[in-house]
Amino acid sequence: MKAALFCSHDFSHTLREILQREEIEVEEIKTPQEIANVKADIVVVQFPLGAFSRGDVFVNLESLWDRSSPLTVIIKPVGERVRRRDLKDNVIVVDENSPPRKVAESLLDALRVPDYLLSRGLEAYAERNYPLAYEYWMRLARDKRARETKVYEYLKIARKEFEEAGLDVSQLDKILEERLDPFREGTRLYSEGNLKQALKFLQKVPETHPEFVRARAIIENIREELELEDVEEVLEEIEAERIEEEDIFEPSGNPPGAELTPKEAFLLSLIDGESPVGKIEKIVPMERDEFMESLKKLLKLGLIRRKG
Repeated sequence: MKAALFCSHDFSHTLREILQREEIEVEEIKTPQEIANVKADIVVVQFPLGAFSRGDVFVNLESLWDRSSPLTVIIKPVGERVRRRDLKDNVIVVDENSPPRKVAESLLDALRVPDYLLSRGLEAYAERNYPLAYEYWMRLARDKRARETKVYEYLKIARKEFEEAGLDVSQLDKILEERLDPFREGTRLYSEGNLKQALKFLQKVPETHPEFVRARAIIENIREELELEDVEEVLEEIEAERIEEEDIFEPSGNPPGAELTPKEAFLLSLIDGESPVGKIEKIVPMERDEFMESLKKLLKLGLIRRKG
């Protein structure tokens, strides 16, 4: 978000300090003519200023408003009236004797109005200005009044486009997760077969949640399915000879369910969750084919699993 300032030093110094604290980029403009062509989300103007009159400022403001509608702060002399046609929804008018910090607070209050942030975000999104849309909607999403708006729905729908635009969506994901019911989201992901993400949400279901018992039951099912998936994946890799020497396996903790040959038992004893496959293969008195078949047998019996 950007702000352009055409005002006295006292106002610009304080506004710059406060706006930059809000991570808003600030630029100062030197002449009224620059107002007409400025590309900013916030514009602060003052009249008269130096040799520039009210007319110099407003003719350029009108040109700016013809092409965009930035949040505009007009600083005027005490007792001076502003024309009714200039009192737009995006305009704040203050007297020049107003304390600069109070002006800054009024500006920030306007920036936090949910309808303003939501609509400006929509405008930016429609123009494919995804960084700006993201900034407006995330600013709103952090406000407690956000629940009264559709901003979370907009963020969820636009998430993919934001990510493809190269934006860091980690904070967006965090906000969306915090407002989701972990049981509902977890069961939805589970029904779609997204087991790891489902597990992540279901583990957050608190004991006070009415579906806590069901959540724990589903968690156990997911863990069993994930273990099965893990074994199947490893078996596929063995068949395709894609196991690398650096791969590590660990005992599953299950007792043997079938008789093992002395070599297979020895192999099992060497699998400790720390030694890579290449190191174990050098110790076991087996040819490579026999080693792989024995490893496959231990996996099928559920005696070992790939270390995550």
